[in-house]
Amino acid sequence: MARARNIKPGFFRNADLVELSVEARLLFIGLWTIADREGRLEDRPKQIKMEIYPADSFDINSLLSELASTDMLLRYEVGGKRYLQIVNFTRHQNPHKDERQSTIPPPDGLSDPSGPADHGEHHASTVQTPCEHHASTVQTVLNPDSLNPDSRILNPESTPAQPASTEVDARPEKPAAGAAVRFDAAGFLVEQGADPQTAADYLTLRKAKKAASTHTALRSVVAEAAKAGMPVQAVLTTCCARGWVGFKAEWAANQARAGPRQTIHEQRKATLDELTGRSRNAAEKPQPRDITAEVIRIA
Repeated sequence: MARARNIKPGFFRNADLVELSVEARLLFIGLWTIADREGRLEDRPKQIKMEIYPADSFDINSLLSELASTDMLLRYEVGGKRYLQIVNFTRHQNPHKDERQSTIPPPDGLSDPSGPADHGEHHASTVQTPCEHHASTVQTVLNPDSLNPDSRILNPESTPAQPASTEVDARPEKPAAGAAVRFDAAGFLVEQGADPQTAADYLTLRKAKKAASTHTALRSVVAEAAKAGMPVQAVLTTCCARGWVGFKAEWAANQARAGPRQTIHEQRKATLDELTGRSRNAAEKPQPRDITAEVIRIA
């Protein structure tokens, strides 16, 4: 049964492995997943092919021999049966606590090349366990040092385990941000000469049309009112009546030149009178002619 294992970046830069074929390097990774908790498995090339390369036609026996030439894989025989031993497997690959013990014998007459089967304090478990000091409950488990012989940082035998710090580094408190000064838009307009109700109505209009009533925006309205020579109260009243969120001095000048604005009814009436050639305004009708004096003279 395949099992989850771990790999470290040094695998891809190992001086011995880079000289092997890509198929052999991928096979080596695959062997970790089907090996038992001691890094051992049966040396059965056909069975290994079905587990790792089921859809390819590689010569697994040759690839195993290629790996064995790097001293990272040991092919041995015990009691007439052939086995594989991944060198230094248990030194860094820590299996699940419920994984069964190996039933495959180690190589005869040799020290266990899989490394010390110590899964204690110097090795991170792949199972999440409570952490006393609230550190991460999962630690990255890496592959044998033989995959990256130039790096000794991750070797638990050469680098003593560092005890977890029981003290939390005190972080300087960030200075509290100064409270932003809230702009009183209604108060500002009242100070400029508007009555409270008109100021409130104008601000409601701006809010309904999603126009921000900032100090800059309202100060621009006041400046345009002064340019037009109109009091702020009159400007705000006009804005509320016409639905304007802003004001420009030229608007007042254009309105004065155009005169009173006609209603739609008045515009239609004027258009009809112009088209028919007659005026419906009694003031424009001709006055009746007095012919009394002419009649007396004729008589």
